Amino acid sequence: MNTVTQLRRKLLLLFIGVMFLGAPIQQAAQASQVGGLQRAHQGTSPFVHSPTAVRAAAPSDASLITFSEFPTGTTISNQYANRGVIFGGDSPFISNDDSNPTSPVLSGTPRFTGAIEGYFVDPSDQTRRTIVSSFQVDAGYFDATGSTRLVWFDPSGQKIGELVNSKLGLETFEVSGGSIASWRFEITQPEANGFAIDNFSLVPAVPPDLTTTAFEYQVPASRRPLNSPVASNASYSITAKVENIGSGPAESFTVTVYLSSDATIDPQRDHVLESVTVPELAAGASTTVQIDMEPPSTWAPGWSGVVTIGLVIDPQRLLPDIDFTNNQNRGVGVDSQPLQLYDPVPPVSTRASGLTYRQALLWMARNRFVPQLPGTGRGWTRPLSPRLRIRSPFDGGIRNGLAYRQDAGIYPVRRGVYRIDVSGTATFGEPAPLTTLVYGRRWLSYVRDWHDRY
Repeated sequence: MNTVTQLRRKLLLLFIGVMFLGAPIQQAAQASQVGGLQRAHQGTSPFVHSPTAVRAAAPSDASLITFSEFPTGTTISNQYANRGVIFGGDSPFISNDDSNPTSPVLSGTPRFTGAIEGYFVDPSDQTRRTIVSSFQVDAGYFDATGSTRLVWFDPSGQKIGELVNSKLGLETFEVSGGSIASWRFEITQPEANGFAIDNFSLVPAVPPDLTTTAFEYQVPASRRPLNSPVASNASYSITAKVENIGSGPAESFTVTVYLSSDATIDPQRDHVLESVTVPELAAGASTTVQIDMEPPSTWAPGWSGVVTIGLVIDPQRLLPDIDFTNNQNRGVGVDSQPLQLYDPVPPVSTRASGLTYRQALLWMARNRFVPQLPGTGRGWTRPLSPRLRIRSPFDGGIRNGLAYRQDAGIYPVRRGVYRIDVSGTATFGEPAPLTTLVYGRRWLSYVRDWHDRY
């Protein structure tokens, strides 16, 4: 074979090699590989803002979650429960992000647009939810400000606070304060290329657990036991025992007494009666709270019958309390009591003094007071006008003035000299025993009890 023929054959083989091998070589140059070859861009921004750094292992700080702990493409849920957090939301998974220098990252589904959520658990008992004192997370790459929101919640799901991204690029979000139990990251305004999160860390809380273990009230003027009916113009006092059964101390907190028309206290609906501040309470400690209450007559109009008064610890949920469910509505005698309202006690005033006994009798006659049965008052009585219509706090019923009376008595000042004391006024009297049969047996029992107490 001469030289020309050999040269032709070499050229033919070279041509064939270029035809068959050129396309794969070109494709390989465009493929995504770790090494010196370039790949198609994949990121939370249309530009590569810094070279992708692929981690071989997690950093020395074992508390930092970098999402390099599992292969790219791994769906993430409870893999980090041993570090105190379980991820959720829109099926989050580990993804590369060419716009993030610490890729890989955690993305929602669809990639970079789905929401990402998480809640905190006890690493030693991963079925038990808990709270943290703070957490921190990087998010981005943001191509618009105000596009993405982070919201965090307390153990009952009530929102504690929120943040939105305030700058372009990557941003670190730091959250602290309150009983942080869960969180959610989501896009709320246009963010063309989406977001992901990275470098997640948390600070576990050693929280208190506050609860009430005893609750009672006393009417100082009443001769009856604790938790007895309260005249609508009578002051009373509440005594409650508050305990911290948690592992951590409680800083200063508020306890609030609410008024409810039913047996359940709802701070969002019911009426605040009084609040006091407890300075602090160590773990395992208890304290007795004394609260002086204003008379029921200071409440809004319309209350009658049996109502409920109950105590709520930290109603604004400002403390990092491990369990808010035991801060209210634990039961009668534990953190609440039913309270029966009674008619108000009329004031007593001296109407006349320096009288002889005969003059006192004439005063009674002129003012239409008549003798009453022994043991039912001060000795003399006068019914109120039948034209009056009086609503009783006992049951909300409206009765005419004959159901009430003024009560009067003649009292010696010194030998041969007397004074006259009268309870009530022409429009404000006490329930009248002699008219109770007109209004039924229940009213009769009530009037007897009212006079026995007041």
